[in-house]
Formats: sequence, C-alpha cells, structure tokens
Amino acid sequence: MGEIEIIYALQGAGEGWITFFRIFTLLGSWLGFAIALMPLFFKDRKLSFAYVATFVFSVLFNLALKAIIARPLPFDIFEDVINYAGADGYSMPSSHAMCCAI
Repeated sequence: MGEIEIIYALQGAGEGWITFFRIFTLLGSWLGFAIALMPLFFKDRKLSFAYVATFVFSVLFNLALKAIIARPLPFDIFEDVINYAGADGYSMPSSHAMCCAI
C-alpha cells in the first residue's frame, strides 16, 4: 500500500482518527517541545539551554533541508486529499519527526 492509499484510508476511517492525529501532531510541534522542556528546566537549567539550542539548530537545519528537497505536501498533488491541519510548505523532511527525535 502506497502513501496516498494510506491517506485515503485514514481520511475515510472517521473523525476519531483525525482527532488522534491532531493530538499527535501537537506533540510533535512546539507544544511537545515545551512539555519535554518543563521538567528538564527545573531539574537542570544548563542541560535545558543545550536542549533549546539543539531544538533551534534542528529547526533551522530542517528548514534548509526542506528548501533543498522541496517535496510537495500530498494535498498539493492530489486535490481530493483534505488539508486538516492547514499546513503549507514542503513535506520532507518531516518537522514532526525531527521534533520527536530530539
């Protein structure tokens, strides 16, 4: 099963899956970063500043890679794919995967 078939299957699976992925998307964004940073900040401030620096560098690196790779988002290619998140820009590399990785 290809990427577009998975997208179609999830879009047709009902609102529950859409809600799940909206929450999952939040955890892979600045909100997930802030949630991870809070306990670290109170435990070890020096390490938390290193974490912030790593995050900022990773975001900049990710933006540079997106500009180089320039892979369009699925709804830019397939007009029947719904843009639930209001996303724009490019799809690769994944910003959410980068946030989860750090």
